[in-house]
Amino acid sequence: MNIKPIDFKENESCSSLITLNHGNPNIFPSIYMIHPVGGSCGIYFNMAKYFGNMPVYGFEFPRLQNHELNSIKYNTVQEYAQNYLTDLLKVNPHGPYYLFGSSFGGIIAYEMACELMKRKKYIKLVTIVDTPSNLDMPIIPTTLLECLHHIYSLNHDLTELNEIGNDEEKLKYIAQKIMPSAHQKNHIETSTLKYLKGYFNIVKFDMKAIKEYQLPISSKPFPIMYFKAKIRRECDSKYLEKAWRELQEMNKEDFEYIELDGNHMSVNFFPTCEIIANTNVKKIFYKAYF
Repeated sequence: MNIKPIDFKENESCSSLITLNHGNPNIFPSIYMIHPVGGSCGIYFNMAKYFGNMPVYGFEFPRLQNHELNSIKYNTVQEYAQNYLTDLLKVNPHGPYYLFGSSFGGIIAYEMACELMKRKKYIKLVTIVDTPSNLDMPIIPTTLLECLHHIYSLNHDLTELNEIGNDEEKLKYIAQKIMPSAHQKNHIETSTLKYLKGYFNIVKFDMKAIKEYQLPISSKPFPIMYFKAKIRRECDSKYLEKAWRELQEMNKEDFEYIELDGNHMSVNFFPTCEIIANTNVKKIFYKAYF
């Protein structure tokens, strides 16, 4: 169990870690959340507060916080995992570890757990939320238009987007759709457009990384808790938990499966995010003390 919170002043080189919930490390162990596609942990901000006294930290794409997205390169899942493990082991070298990831973040969390096991570390639990395997990714978005539809058509009507010509205008349209402050302005800040362009470049790379990653059997199994969104689009796999269930059967390890009301995106927000957090806290508390 951690005995003190992460001091980022002492660990300035941990460029990928951010604090999502300070919690009380004297009572609870920490949970580490890995970003979904795009590199941002923003999707977890609402959820993290429901972990109460549990410290929650997030792994974000390096340089994302400073909007330094000019030179983005493709990262495989294995490269993401190795980079984030470097930072994790700086602040928590001994464990045990509780890892969490929604969507793409679940794949990185699993790979990190496999690597930690190889290093003879102890994984108490990996929680994944509506995470696909490579078999559930028949189509990889390759254009900005495809990326925007893939991410935002869940909660927004993007019919008009198809009629917009260049990418910059598409980004302005999306900014006005998803950013209330931007919607009230007659123009979108150049820095905002620059950030969005970099963000969606990361999205395209991350989608490719999912497709190219094959779930390995861990050298030493660990339990997985899987949350699945009930609402599926036509392009979504209806049984994306299947590969994970079969993997755990081969691993001969626990696979706890929970269905939630909502879609791939909305399950990460209230009220279902509270269910996810409370279920994790109960599970983690039990594993920490029994």
